[in-house]
Amino acid sequence: MVRRAGEGDGARIAGVAEAVRFRTGQADGRAGYLVYVLTAEEYAEKLRAPEAAAWVAEDETGRTLGFVLCERESEGCWYLDQIGIDPGARGLGIGAALHAAVVEELRPARMECHIMHGPVRNERSRGFFLTQGWREEGEEDAAPFVWGRYGWEASAEEKGRAPVQLH
Repeated sequence: MVRRAGEGDGARIAGVAEAVRFRTGQADGRAGYLVYVLTAEEYAEKLRAPEAAAWVAEDETGRTLGFVLCERESEGCWYLDQIGIDPGARGLGIGAALHAAVVEELRPARMECHIMHGPVRNERSRGFFLTQGWREEGEEDAAPFVWGRYGWEASAEEKGRAPVQLH
């Protein structure tokens, strides 16, 4: 089940994020990872922000399997800040379901994100975004990291739908 996250989900999101945290010397780009993991309190604070939107995926017992966190960049444009899937739940379509929730509810004209290209290329995340219709738009060298810039554009049909008003 995918549902909209609230500030009470900060600890649940932090738990998934910690499970996929980038650790120098241990990161495997084939497994995917998150670089900037926040504390439960920091996630809760982000979830309270009027320009943020997040979703969690849960199993039938209520265990959090994944999350996605977005922030409004400008009218019609959202930044997909983080998407994390519990390592034991990968390959079940959770990422695609979370992505679909973002597109359905926010109805963005455009979304942007950054994916690490170095020192360890995040191939799992890169592959996921490309299969969801994102395209690579360039790279930024911000030592010690190299970031790939990615963009997603709504289809003509999707652009015709009214955007959702937050809060």
